[in-house]
Amino acid sequence: MKINPFTLEFRGPDRELERHFLRFFYADSLPLFRLASFLGIVLFSSFAFIDAVFMPEAKTQIWQIRFFFVVPVILLGIALSFHRKFIRYWQPTIAVMTCSTALGIFWIVSLGTTPDRYYYFLGTMLVMMFGFTLMRTRFIWALPLVL
Repeated sequence: MKINPFTLEFRGPDRELERHFLRFFYADSLPLFRLASFLGIVLFSSFAFIDAVFMPEAKTQIWQIRFFFVVPVILLGIALSFHRKFIRYWQPTIAVMTCSTALGIFWIVSLGTTPDRYYYFLGTMLVMMFGFTLMRTRFIWALPLVL
């Protein structure tokens, strides 16, 4: 069995296996993708209470980032998942959702002036765990996000 070392896809005579695997992987992962996206919204939104404690001077701007930038991107990803051709855009959608959430956290950190803002960087670890495990991001899409 030959596997491409960069994409971790089957190649050569086993290329047909890759197509079957991708169909199965998508069908098996779609319900988890939707559930993880919804749970991600709940978790990401629940940290709004911490904003008022750690960075009260910027809480309004932080809430705008949370609820008018990050959450709509995730909601759009969930909505797109009901389209019949979503299988083509599933992995790029996960990448965009994960990247926008991480960028939202970096943006939030940039607004803070207190040392407490550095606790927000821990949120990027949660984002990566959600994006790479619960949403089942394939290696080829996950690698650029962590670099």
